Amino acid sequence: MTENSKENSALLIYEIQPRVDASKKTLMLSANQAPGKEFKTEFQFNLEELGVKNITEYQIFWIDPDGTKTAIEIQ
Repeated sequence: MTENSKENSALLIYEIQPRVDASKKTLMLSANQAPGKEFKTEFQFNLEELGVKNITEYQIFWIDPDGTKTAIEIQ
């Protein structure tokens, strides 16, 4: 997902914001982008701190800057 941003715009992803809705069992991931920031392709989160005990019970979505929601599968 981050490579697509780098290739198609001058904005570089430097941070991912996770949002959890435990009642809906969803994890939403959205990016902070800006020109001139250090481009990153790997991000880590402490799921327990986010209140997620079993990630396999959750649907995970990537939210594009335009609001488009893409499902992400865990493998």
